[in-house]
Amino acid sequence: MKKSTTNIHVLIGDNSLEPGVRLMRYLRENGFTAYCRRNDANLIAEEAVALSVDVLVIYSYSFCGNIFDFITKVRTNAPYIRIIVVTTKPDEFFTLSLASYGVYLTLSRPVQLSDIKKFIVKNVVPAKYTPRFQRTVLSYLVRIKFPIQLKGAGYIAAAVEHCVKNPSIISNITTDLYEIIAEQFNVTTGIVERSIRHSIDIAMERKLFNEFASSINPGFSKCSYSFSNAEFLIAVADKFCMEYGISQKSLLKKGEYNVL
Repeated sequence: MKKSTTNIHVLIGDNSLEPGVRLMRYLRENGFTAYCRRNDANLIAEEAVALSVDVLVIYSYSFCGNIFDFITKVRTNAPYIRIIVVTTKPDEFFTLSLASYGVYLTLSRPVQLSDIKKFIVKNVVPAKYTPRFQRTVLSYLVRIKFPIQLKGAGYIAAAVEHCVKNPSIISNITTDLYEIIAEQFNVTTGIVERSIRHSIDIAMERKLFNEFASSINPGFSKCSYSFSNAEFLIAVADKFCMEYGISQKSLLKKGEYNVL
C-alpha cells in the first residue's frame, strides 16, 4: 500500500539552502509535506523521527563532513527512511559506497525537480506500514552494512521476525514463510523469493559478507558458494537474537519482544 502525495513527508538536507528550498517549494506545490534543513546529522536524525519522514533528500555537494558517518547516524535513528543523494560528480565507487551504507538512489546534477519527485513517489516506504519489530531488524541490518535500500531487505526483516517467533517455519520456507510475507506486502511469493535472493547475491558480489564475518557468522566469509535463502535467514535471526537478548523462553513468558 502506498501513500498519496498529500501524505508523503520529505525532509531535504542542503547547507546552501537554495536548491533545497526550490525542491521544497516544488514538492509542496505538488501536494507533498516537505521541509528543508541544514545537513546536520543530529538535527536531521531527530527531525526525521519527529516529523515521520518517509524520504530524505541530501544535496551532498554542499555537505560538510563525512557523509557516510552522517548517513549511518540518520539510518540508525530512522532505518525505514529512503535516502536519495544528489551530487555533482558521482563515480561508481562513490555510488556503490553510498548504496552499501543504505542510500537508495544517487542522482547527478543537473537533475529535474520532476525526476526527483518521480523517484520519491515510486519508492516511498511509509514507516507506519512496517511493524516495529521489523524496523528494529532493519536497524540491525544497517549496522552490519547490509544494503537495505534493496526491496528484498524489507522481506528479510519480515522473515527474520517470523523465524524468531516460530523457528520451525524455516523448514517450510516456500509454502509458509514466503506466503506470509507476500500477504503482508501484497506481492507474489515469487517476488519475495527472488528479491531476497537478489539482495543476498548483491551483498556477496560486493564482498560485504567479509565485513559481516564478526557480525553474522564467521563461516560466511569463507564460503565459496552462494548459500541458500534459508541458511542466510537462520544465521541473521540467530545473531539478531544474540544481539538483543531474545530467546524462545522469554518470548513464551512475555508474549512479546523486549526490543520493541
